[in-house]
Amino acid sequence: TEIYTLSLHDALPIWQEQLDAPTAERQLQLIARNARRINDRAGHLLELVRATAARDDEIAALWRDINNERLARSRTSAERLAAKATLRTSVPGAAHTLWALTVPELYVLHVTQSGRRPDTYQHWLADLLTAALLAH
Repeated sequence: TEIYTLSLHDALPIWQEQLDAPTAERQLQLIARNARRINDRAGHLLELVRATAARDDEIAALWRDINNERLARSRTSAERLAAKATLRTSVPGAAHTLWALTVPELYVLHVTQSGRRPDTYQHWLADLLTAALLAH
């Protein structure tokens, strides 16, 4: 868990890049890009961890830790979004939406199961996040 937390939260400049994006729209595009990059590398492994968590207490604890870390990052991202634009929902609601829509399962369904290209997933996710989170 510690390796996962450090590698995704502290060590990746792509996470900081999305936080520092000049506009909310650009931040959401970068969140979608980052979800694609992470899931390109680890989506299938994360799916295996999720599936195994139901049968193994240690793996279940790891899965909880991974999701808690994802939710914490989503909260930080939502706070930054709210500073840049009017949101359709509260900051906690936006954090939950970010957390829910960037799960590895959606990537695996889109790319592996339905045969869509990773860039199609990325654009779909960016459009979906923009429509769900930003008031226009």
